[in-house]
Amino acid sequence: MNIDYRVSLWNYYGHTCEDGLEGVIAETRDAGYGIELWNNWDGESLYAPENRDRMKALLDGMSVSMHGITKDDLEGHFELTETAAAIGGDVIVVHLHHFPDGNDGVDLEMMKETALHAKDKGITIALENGPKNRLAEAFDHAGESLRFCLDTGHWCGLKQPLREYLEAFGDRLCHLHLQDPEEGKDHWELGTGINPPEEWQCLKDHLRKIDFDGAGIIEIRPRRPVAVAARSIRFFEDV
Repeated sequence: MNIDYRVSLWNYYGHTCEDGLEGVIAETRDAGYGIELWNNWDGESLYAPENRDRMKALLDGMSVSMHGITKDDLEGHFELTETAAAIGGDVIVVHLHHFPDGNDGVDLEMMKETALHAKDKGITIALENGPKNRLAEAFDHAGESLRFCLDTGHWCGLKQPLREYLEAFGDRLCHLHLQDPEEGKDHWELGTGINPPEEWQCLKDHLRKIDFDGAGIIEIRPRRPVAVAARSIRFFEDV
C-alpha cells in the first residue's frame, strides 16, 4: 500500500494567504506534499486554457489532481481533461451534479464519454461518493473507465457508513478525500470528528487488501493547512 498525500486548495478558501497562489504551492511542495487544485482562486479560473503554461511551471515536480466543475456539454469536460494532461494531472474528481441533463438529473452518457476521453489522455475520472443507488447507476452505465473517490466525511450526511461504500464500490477505489465530519458539518482534522475508530480501521484494512496505490487528499477546514495535514496524516498512519 502506498498513499501519495496531497493538500487540497479548498483548504485555503477561508485561510489568509499573504503569499498568494505561488506561496501556497511553494509551501505545499516544501512540506513534501502534492496538491489537488480547485478551479477558482481569487476570482481567477486556474483551469482556463490560457493558464496551462503558468500552472505547469508552478506545479513542476509535484503530483497533481483536480477537483472537477460543472459543465453543460462534453466539450467543456473534454477541455478540463486537456488541462489536466497539460499540467501533469492524473485524476479529476467529479460529482454527479457536474453532468447536468437539463432536467435536474444526471447525464450519464456525458459522464461515460468524459471518462473514456480522459482515459485516452492518461487521466482518471473518479466519482466521489453520494447516494449509493445513484452511484451504482453511474458506474453500471460508464463501465470500468469510471473510478471511485471515497470521501471520509461525506458518508455522515448520507447515513451510510464507509464500509457500505467499500463493499459496493471498493474495487474501483483509486482516490481518497481525507477528512473527519462533525454533526452538521464536515471537513475537520482527522481524529477530531465523529468517524468511529472501526470505520477508520475498516478503510485501512481495505486499502491494504487492494494494495492501494493512489492519492490521499487532505481536505480540511482552514487553520494552518500544512500543519493540520501533518497531524491528520500521523493520525491516519497510526490507525
